[in-house]
Amino acid sequence: MWTRTKRVVWAASCCTVLMWTWLAHAQAEALGSGQAVEAMGVAKQAIALAGPLGIDPLLAIALFGVAGAMDLWTPPPGLGFMTETWVWLTVGGLAAFLKLGRSFKLTKPVAEALGVVESVGGLGFLMVGMGSVVTQTAKVASAGVIDGSLLLIAGVCTVASLMILRTALDILIWLSPFPLVDLFFQIVKGVTVAGLVLLAVFLPSVAIVINLLILFITALLVRWATRIARWGLVVIYDMTIGRFSRDDQLPYPQGPDGPIGPFYVFVLDAGGLPKRTSAQLEIVDGVCKLLKERALRAPIEVELGRASNGIYARTWTGTLVQLEAGRVLLPPRYSNMIEALVEDTGAELKRDGSPVVFVRGLLNLDPA
Repeated sequence: MWTRTKRVVWAASCCTVLMWTWLAHAQAEALGSGQAVEAMGVAKQAIALAGPLGIDPLLAIALFGVAGAMDLWTPPPGLGFMTETWVWLTVGGLAAFLKLGRSFKLTKPVAEALGVVESVGGLGFLMVGMGSVVTQTAKVASAGVIDGSLLLIAGVCTVASLMILRTALDILIWLSPFPLVDLFFQIVKGVTVAGLVLLAVFLPSVAIVINLLILFITALLVRWATRIARWGLVVIYDMTIGRFSRDDQLPYPQGPDGPIGPFYVFVLDAGGLPKRTSAQLEIVDGVCKLLKERALRAPIEVELGRASNGIYARTWTGTLVQLEAGRVLLPPRYSNMIEALVEDTGAELKRDGSPVVFVRGLLNLDPA
């Protein structure tokens, strides 16, 4: 119950600040200040940008650039360059390239890795636009209309949360067994962004309300999305770049007779921790111990049982470890040492001819 309450408080606090800037428009008009009205206009533009940028940064920038080039939309101060033909054509081409890569399961890991750069660029773009709000509102802060710095912090946090949620959904869809669902999801994202851009151009007040609703829902889901995104990006890295630097030797930091580990794992069912929470697993005196570090709070330690009673099974996203008091997932980076770990601990390694094993062999995810 307390966890759910914290999520609601986080969502309300982030989105209330954004809603405040929109409602303050009436106050700005009542004050009769031209600077205040101008500042609120820029703030409303920034909020209208937030949703599309969080869902698909490159496509949003390209579509807003086209609208600006057609004189249907005026970009915030400092972002006038986006209406240049070469800018929106280049950004649009990059957006199409990434969408194509995300539409197929074999190319999606590489596209998602590039998507991290896309998300960082989208946040930078938003900060430039909202930096104009800070500049404008500094002139009217004494009128009590809006604190631009607070808007900048809230805007970046909420849009970053939306990017994390989008990444989490992309990863879950990539891991689904249905081949065309990736393409369908990319089409849905593209249509959604196009719709939000059209609303921002022709019905900006409606766009602001919808964006605030999207950001509120995102804030409620951000903790779940963060766990999914962290897990998925680790798996993607291990399957691509990380596969060329996998270690074959078990970690014995204190020598062969000492503890084994720690291993970076994801919790599936242990100690009441949320699913896919990242933690560390160490085998000490034949006992598997799980450690979850927490900021500003005492770490959580859970004994999962004797290592010799463990059952290891290959899965699509790593190696499942079933122990007496819970289950954890070893990411693909440890694939080359699983057999040695099973031999040293006396555990059991399940072998079968399932499609998962065939696909792992086809993609060279296991040692030769």
